[in-house]
Amino acid sequence: MKRLILRLLIPRSLIVFALILAAPSFANETIFSQEYKTRIQGISITTTRSLAKRDDGLLRFRIRSSNFLVKFEETSIFEELEDGSFRSLSNISERKILGISNKNSTLFDWDQMIATFKRDGNTTETVIEPGMLDRTLYQYLMEIDMRAGRPQLSYDVVDKGRIRNFTFENLGVEDIEIDDQDLSAFKLRRITEDDERETLVWMAAGLDYQIVKIYHREDEDEEYTMTRKF
Repeated sequence: MKRLILRLLIPRSLIVFALILAAPSFANETIFSQEYKTRIQGISITTTRSLAKRDDGLLRFRIRSSNFLVKFEETSIFEELEDGSFRSLSNISERKILGISNKNSTLFDWDQMIATFKRDGNTTETVIEPGMLDRTLYQYLMEIDMRAGRPQLSYDVVDKGRIRNFTFENLGVEDIEIDDQDLSAFKLRRITEDDERETLVWMAAGLDYQIVKIYHREDEDEEYTMTRKF
């Protein structure tokens, strides 16, 4: 009876959110950790992409970039379902520039089919559908889908209270050089109607389709490049 009363008084989404926030108490088994050199507007930053499995069975994919001035971190907590697919549970994004922090979060409630975005005390709820992902997790799934030989990479992503589609076309194999290493990599370009934005991704088949380079341009004045460290 006591357990039933608690279930009625406390929404399941709050319980899930509390468990996610408690993540630091879980031991993590690192599955992989990869370092990249990133240049944003000419500024050098070290980026780490890592995947870990927690002892509660959930998975954590994190992208962290930092130097002595700035820190950017995005963390996806997700689960693997019985059919082998992945389901987002939360996404937390934090930026710190010269000591000034900005943080936002998205919590997925798959019982209610709602994603709740929180930033600066404001909340936005978005209706979601099965298969939708958070803004960090889809980047990991790109590597998995390339290994599986899928002809097109397309993802519906819940991003800051909006649903955005990320679809990439395969431009074929290109020979590139990174840290004096010659690599053959598949070059992918995100399909977008915005001519001022461009995203290119290189994935090396010889490295199990790991992402080895990313180029992104917002407009003529804003761009960044990320390359794998060897």
